[in-house]
Amino acid sequence: MQKQKADGAVFGNPDIMNVQRLGEKALSTIADALVQSIADVLRSIPDRDQLSRAEVAGLLNARGMVTGAGYNWTAERVTATSRKARLLLSEEAPAPIKALPTYGPL
Repeated sequence: MQKQKADGAVFGNPDIMNVQRLGEKALSTIADALVQSIADVLRSIPDRDQLSRAEVAGLLNARGMVTGAGYNWTAERVTATSRKARLLLSEEAPAPIKALPTYGPL
């Protein structure tokens, strides 16, 4: 290896920083799409706030959805992603008080 280095051989990826950023962006895009998909499933359920993690996992598995790594959902695997999906749904819903016609300055 020392001889190869002396001969000018390059080991590793000289563009590793750029490649890592591209990989992070790709994984982030996949994760965001998964959160959106789970939010779409939860959006269709009127009493979604009453669902346990195991019930959410069951719903996702019944619809043939898998994790980003291709596994079936479990209560443990669904925790962080469903939390993000529920947060997304709560941000979509207008705050009840702001929806009142008398909200704001008179």
